[in-house]
Amino acid sequence: MPGAIPLFNLSAPILFLYIKKSMVPDEPEHFKRDELIHLLPFLISFINITPHLLLSADVKIEFIRALILNPFKLVQLKTLLFPIQYNLLFRPFIGFIYCFAALKIYLNHKDHFIANEKSNSQSNLNWYLLLIICAGMNFLTSFLIGLFAQHGAYKVQDVNEVKLFMLVPTLFLLFLNSSIFFFPRVVYGGIRRKIIKKEYAPEKLVFNDYAQAPIRNLVAESSDSDSTNVMISRKLAEYFQQKPYLQPGFTLSIITQDTNIPYHQLTAYYNNYLGINFNDWKNNARIEYAMELIKDGKAKNLTLESIAYTCGFLSRSNFVNSFRKKTGLTPSEYLKSVHQDSMVITLGFS
Repeated sequence: MPGAIPLFNLSAPILFLYIKKSMVPDEPEHFKRDELIHLLPFLISFINITPHLLLSADVKIEFIRALILNPFKLVQLKTLLFPIQYNLLFRPFIGFIYCFAALKIYLNHKDHFIANEKSNSQSNLNWYLLLIICAGMNFLTSFLIGLFAQHGAYKVQDVNEVKLFMLVPTLFLLFLNSSIFFFPRVVYGGIRRKIIKKEYAPEKLVFNDYAQAPIRNLVAESSDSDSTNVMISRKLAEYFQQKPYLQPGFTLSIITQDTNIPYHQLTAYYNNYLGINFNDWKNNARIEYAMELIKDGKAKNLTLESIAYTCGFLSRSNFVNSFRKKTGLTPSEYLKSVHQDSMVITLGFS
């Protein structure tokens, strides 16, 4: 329990960041440097309990045993900045502020979210609201109970009376933790979408179509999410004509910079619409180019390392592993098979 207190203080910031990353347009999925400020509640509480953490193992074990027998022994925890009982007010107060901020993001961006989310947007939106409400009410009721305790509204030393008061925030916590069971589309939406795409959109562009085929009708433009994917497909089809993925260190961020397609839309496009991780897609595209070099005889006088670097790989091993993953053969084995096929063709016409 004592060592977990700082982690408890991270729950509200994480919920806030989850809502922010999910709903705000053009918000990158990765953690930004200025968002380190949200680790402050964790840092404060961690510094506060460092005197306890620095105790010997025997002393800490003895304290835990006493805590099991009497939970109110927690108030005797050695702290640095403030008594541990003030955490009963600090955590819910900070948590409620974060939930209020998350609710504000929700209200400001829900219309844009519905218009641009790839599937099951209303289910996701309802779940986000339920998370915010349940967490907010848990923090608010916990804060009020802490205030009542400070003013002697009930006997803090009476375990049964404390349990009675804590029943309300515990119920909100229960609803929060079980909420996902009432929104199966949030969990299975991606799987369902892939099945639908496979059954009803057989002409969807795949990675090697970008450089070869003209744009076709990918899917029926029946929703904004489909329109977004069609728009992204068209932009990428033109962008990939020059094979920029052959550059070492090619990333989604580079695509965003060159095409102005938001990073989060690209991530969802590859993972959800195409159904492939971007790195796998990139490696497949590079291997396709390597296979073309070998078939056309352009790699005849190149070393394996030169072929790998030409295709954008920074190491021979990564190139060989990616080649084997896609073709089932190493580059050398593939070169031999192509050479044997050309010999058969030559003999057939001689």
